[in-house]
Amino acid sequence: MEKPRFKVIIIGASISGLTLAHCLDRAGIDYVVLEKHHDIHPQLGAGICLLPNGVRILEQLGIYTAMESMFFTDRFGRSFSCLERRDLLKKLYTELRDKSRVHVASKVVGISTDEFGISVETEIGTVYHGNLAVGADGVHSIARSEMWRVAAIQEPGLITDKEKSMICAEFSGVFGVSNPIRGVKNWQSVTYYGEGLTILVLPLRENSVFWLVISKLDRKYVYPNIPRFSRGDARCICEPLASTSIWADVKFGDLWERRRAFNMSALEEYMFEVWHYGRIVCIGDSVSKIAPNSAQGASMAIEAAAGLSNMLRKLINGGKGLGKPSYLEINAMLHRFNRAQLQRLEDIHTDSHFLVRFQASNGLLARAYACMAPYPRDFMTDGIVRAVTGAMILDYIPLTGYSGKEWRPLTMGETLVRAKTYYRFVRLLSVTSIILVPVLLSWLVFLQFPI
Repeated sequence: MEKPRFKVIIIGASISGLTLAHCLDRAGIDYVVLEKHHDIHPQLGAGICLLPNGVRILEQLGIYTAMESMFFTDRFGRSFSCLERRDLLKKLYTELRDKSRVHVASKVVGISTDEFGISVETEIGTVYHGNLAVGADGVHSIARSEMWRVAAIQEPGLITDKEKSMICAEFSGVFGVSNPIRGVKNWQSVTYYGEGLTILVLPLRENSVFWLVISKLDRKYVYPNIPRFSRGDARCICEPLASTSIWADVKFGDLWERRRAFNMSALEEYMFEVWHYGRIVCIGDSVSKIAPNSAQGASMAIEAAAGLSNMLRKLINGGKGLGKPSYLEINAMLHRFNRAQLQRLEDIHTDSHFLVRFQASNGLLARAYACMAPYPRDFMTDGIVRAVTGAMILDYIPLTGYSGKEWRPLTMGETLVRAKTYYRFVRLLSVTSIILVPVLLSWLVFLQFPI
């Protein structure tokens, strides 16, 4: 008689959730996906970017070939793309081998767990039973809330109030996609720097354009008091920018007039320390949100799905999908996963946090850095290379040359000289200047007018 299979309940048909479904399918692990919306790919968010570290996992999964026409070639010789979020979700869903495992209109309202299994209840009363619940349900994660609730009952104080208040926002973003502008072809990536304002413009296929307007909020907001924004709020931000020159003879108003989709949201920034408790683990935006300037959000979500599936496969009976690891074994595995993700994301979060403020010239140090930014040439690009070449992959599907098998990580010397030390040097120089300039001025005044 066949042993009962280990089953994973994925909460949220997001980028991380659907990628995890593909990873588990290839690993031979049973799963089900619960999505609260009636549509797998609703018009939520406008565009996203995928860097090569995310793309090569999609290539490992066999999804890349169905999306190849959407991508561009970058300095890695691999692919880079900006595309509409719903297009990526649609591809992830249509390429699933068993779509019957994905259940829409299945909003999760509660999770109960014990030493032997987990039960997930939906709004319509259906209860799903399994061995592990994975929250891939975004910023307003019910899985994370339930994880905190269970932890508070079983181990009070484990999830601190400080941890729960880590979600904050100091910037907002208007995301948009515009139809082609007549006579304008071969768009390049463009960044407009303003006082407390950044406009990012990136090419899509067929000369369409993805754009993002990032602006400083009036103050720092903490979840759950982060404001929500309407399309009217987005218009108030974008319409005054109509005369702003973007590229060649193109003004922002040209993009705004040709918009086909747009929305506005707060740009939350956070990385929780605790990603799991008991039989619940969270990935993607439910535990880690990166400012969009670094373009790493989607790729990091894909990496997290790959990293979790690697560890699950090793745990579950040699990857055959049979057998039931013990509660302690599952927790030990989740602890290793949690630690690996924090190590991977630490520098990326630090760089992203600084970049969004630098590009909006926010703060004295950022303004000082902006004055020096044109001179380091490839330093910032090498920082991106460092993040990409240190990426996770699926360790049970062979890499090909096409998917980055021969990528050479930056050496310690290259990393030290070209990236982190440069950032630290500039910050140190800026702080030193702020301290020494007033002292020097005071000294000159004293020389001119001695007491």
